Amino acid sequence: MTVAHRPYPRWRAWVLALISISMITGAFGFSAPPAQAVSTGPTMSNGWMLPAGKTYQPSTGFLANDCGHPEYGVYYGTNSGKFHTGADLAIASNVYEGDNVFPVAAGTVIKMDWSAGWSAPGKRNNVGLFVRHAAPDGTQFVALYGHIVPAKSWKVGDSFIAGTILGKIGDYGSNGDHLHFGMYPGANMPASPYGSQSCSKWGNNNGAVDPLAFLNAHPNTFAAIMRYQHQHKIVSWNNGAGKQATSWIVLDGKRYWVEDIGTFFCARDHNGYADHGLQSATVLNVLPDQKGQHASPKINWSSCIDFVIVQWANGGGKPNTSWAVINGKRYWIKNAATFNCLKTKYGYHDRGVQSSSVLNALPDQKGHWVVCDV
Repeated sequence: MTVAHRPYPRWRAWVLALISISMITGAFGFSAPPAQAVSTGPTMSNGWMLPAGKTYQPSTGFLANDCGHPEYGVYYGTNSGKFHTGADLAIASNVYEGDNVFPVAAGTVIKMDWSAGWSAPGKRNNVGLFVRHAAPDGTQFVALYGHIVPAKSWKVGDSFIAGTILGKIGDYGSNGDHLHFGMYPGANMPASPYGSQSCSKWGNNNGAVDPLAFLNAHPNTFAAIMRYQHQHKIVSWNNGAGKQATSWIVLDGKRYWVEDIGTFFCARDHNGYADHGLQSATVLNVLPDQKGQHASPKINWSSCIDFVIVQWANGGGKPNTSWAVINGKRYWIKNAATFNCLKTKYGYHDRGVQSSSVLNALPDQKGHWVVCDV
């Protein structure tokens, strides 16, 4: 007497998936960013907050110099023998003494520098504040907010949220009041000097980069945050009315359709795609849907053995022999109707013809076959 084996019901698989979604999102996975204070300063198009003023219009730009490179603009316009390693936000950016200075985002103080160069001659009331930030893509950088009167005695390790007032634009005497905005990729404190370098060092910016170009390359927009937050994750859309959810894997900020339950579990359980569950249309719309492109070619199937169909080519024009793999074992698929039912109703992924070495590693349950409710 032959014994039939019913395949794992698809609805049960999805119930377990939804339970896993709840457990994962609650304990380890996606959570909304912490609430942050509302800033009175504007946000730039790259998603980062403008540290001072109303527009990003440096009066003295990055690499402005008195070193014979006029394409970058002049520094002091004299024979200062120096070049600039930051961007000065001043009157052109509607920046004046006493204006608030904000961080570009949440961050942590790594140094408050009281060097004399931050203040007007004869005064020591201004500082250079060095703050470590992180972009949504994980890139860390140190921003320098120079010539400011600090809002408090900042200590190394002090952390704050976006919108925190770091200080105010300080008096810089005849040099003109402004914010020196510097940018240093990496997590560590840069080496001095900070605001400028000798012309003899031209080509060596001491680790500094163009602040705006760097922030543009690592945007802090909603789309960027969602792209990196959901990278290498599974996201789903609730089709409603009791219909099965549609799911995608996210790679490089793009969505690839998870066409069946076998692909879903292979991606989640064997390829490290954490299930981020149901998402809003707002989130999905910033993750472009790669229509016509499935998830299955994007994942590694070598360790995925369940919820799949495997075949053996009998040759000579004979139909292939097919099996459903359940708990690492093969169960014979008797006919085309059962084959199609497993794929369309229960989401078994058809991995096609396999080698004898692959099939031998999946014990054949001879005398047992799969029953599908066609």
